[in-house]
Amino acid sequence: MPLKNINILRGIAALAVTWFHLTNNSSLGKSVAATGQYGYLGVEIFFVISGYILPYSMAMRSYRLADYGRFNAKRLLRIYPPYVITIILGIALMMVTKVPVPDSRILLSEFAYLNSILGYFWTVPVFWTLAIEVQFYIFISLFYPLITSRSNTVFVLSLLPMFALAFVIPSSFLPNWFGMFALGIVLFRKTELKLQPALFWSLTIAVAAFIMYVNGRYQSITALCTVLFILFIPAEKNNRLTSAGVWLGSVSYSLYLIHWDWGRVMIAVSRHLPLAGNYEWLRLTFGLGMSLFLAWLFYTFIEKPSINLSNKLKYGRKRSPVKT
Repeated sequence: MPLKNINILRGIAALAVTWFHLTNNSSLGKSVAATGQYGYLGVEIFFVISGYILPYSMAMRSYRLADYGRFNAKRLLRIYPPYVITIILGIALMMVTKVPVPDSRILLSEFAYLNSILGYFWTVPVFWTLAIEVQFYIFISLFYPLITSRSNTVFVLSLLPMFALAFVIPSSFLPNWFGMFALGIVLFRKTELKLQPALFWSLTIAVAAFIMYVNGRYQSITALCTVLFILFIPAEKNNRLTSAGVWLGSVSYSLYLIHWDWGRVMIAVSRHLPLAGNYEWLRLTFGLGMSLFLAWLFYTFIEKPSINLSNKLKYGRKRSPVKT
């Protein structure tokens, strides 16, 4: 499996979302702001990656339904502590800057990933995607036996209810975003379970068409390009560009979490710096650079301990994926 490719894609996705927010919340000129107008599509990249990497890691551990609890606990140990600390730091920033702190209902709901479902706003807008990811954890841990079935018919039928639900339930639930995850799952079937090429491309085109109808053409194109990148763009050579991409991927979750509050703070600070305050590109560069630095600190002292804690929780037994 091209792990370097996945890390590089994560880095690209986090950087795109960060640039999107830095260029759309900084009172910039239109031409400068336009450079980040499609950065929100980094979310689609993350969703495709999750659809691919989670069943892969489950196959590596010979996942069974009996592992449902340990699998989800392991995932939450990985993502939840940094998430909670981001919320706490955000509240502290609000208090320091005298921004009104949301009431307890909103905050308690946010700790449980429920704001979109309950109709509350998120203190950090990107948190809605984490709520969708958590829903996907539940889905994949329940449907994994069907997704890895030797029968392609069983596999396809296991996905159809989620596609159907996209037309009848709100966008705060997984089905509305399931197309991106499904592309990752189909790719997993191809690379690890030897899905026939003709069926793979047929399913890929069908799912991309579904994404275009439900989410939009740019989302569909982005999701499809993510699949093609994983399939055809190697990243095995050790050079500076690859190393930078892998590093960026390693801090991508931390960057994703902290850039909204702290990246914008750095942009505001840069307005008072000599020279930089007069040039939009210098302010953006400073904000992005500081976001990356703070993401590295966050990764080192907060996210990495969570990764280590998650790694201590085991399920199944380590092995190579089953080939059919």
